Amino acid sequence: MKKIDKFKNNNENNHINNKVKTCTGNCNSCEYSQNIKNKRVLYVGGINSTIVKCKKMVEDNGGIFEHHDGGVENSKAKLTKMLVRADLIFCPVKNVSHGATYAIKKICKQYNKNLVFLRSSGFSFFARELMEIQLAA
Repeated sequence: MKKIDKFKNNNENNHINNKVKTCTGNCNSCEYSQNIKNKRVLYVGGINSTIVKCKKMVEDNGGIFEHHDGGVENSKAKLTKMLVRADLIFCPVKNVSHGATYAIKKICKQYNKNLVFLRSSGFSFFARELMEIQLAA
């Protein structure tokens, strides 16, 4: 599993926060949109209203968005296949079972995947993490 590098310098973190706050929503002209272009982003778990926004953000940036519910209705075998082909995986920990979380961690470690556990299923957490990853790419 690849550890996503976070910025160590507080000034850099402030720069990220300012960029997120001043986002115009025009992803096509955003200097960071090229970093996930043609990348497959998998979002495991979450709530429907957030998933719609995450999908739009990823696709507006040229990425490919996929969602798996974490094993509630979608099969766990399908989750494994989706994890293996994903370039970047997001998982809000409060919306996924312990069993699914364990499986996600195990598969990501086995295949050296980029995995980000989100503290919340809110869209702002996803957007901030995606922006940090884009900046660090």
